[in-house]
Amino acid sequence: MKAILGIGLACVALIGVMAFVFAADQTAYVTVNAATGLIVDPTSINFGTLTPGQTSSAQETILVPETSNLVVTVSTDMSSIFSNVEIDIGNGFKTIGTETISVSATVNKTIQSRIFIPVAYKSNTYTGTITYTAMEA
Repeated sequence: MKAILGIGLACVALIGVMAFVFAADQTAYVTVNAATGLIVDPTSINFGTLTPGQTSSAQETILVPETSNLVVTVSTDMSSIFSNVEIDIGNGFKTIGTETISVSATVNKTIQSRIFIPVAYKSNTYTGTITYTAMEA
């Protein structure tokens, strides 16, 4: 009887060593925000003292992107003297709002700006804003 009982115990031990492997899937999510940060250097431009009918000399602006390729549009208050600002991105001066600027990730882009003063404007100091809007390319 002892021999039979010993065999039975060995079987129980063998069954206890068997393991079952189960696999399960997990869904993963990540949201990537566009890194559309853009630094405009310098933060202000002084076109100088001009008389009506005159165009300023070109002023340099450097667009410094963060980590994404960008498409930049330039705008200003079109009902002010600053509607006469033109930019040159390498293909001649054009009126603001007529071109987009492609800026490659981590590569600075230099542009030129100038302003024309129409005869209708009187002596004064004018202040306005030039806006650079960046979107991920």
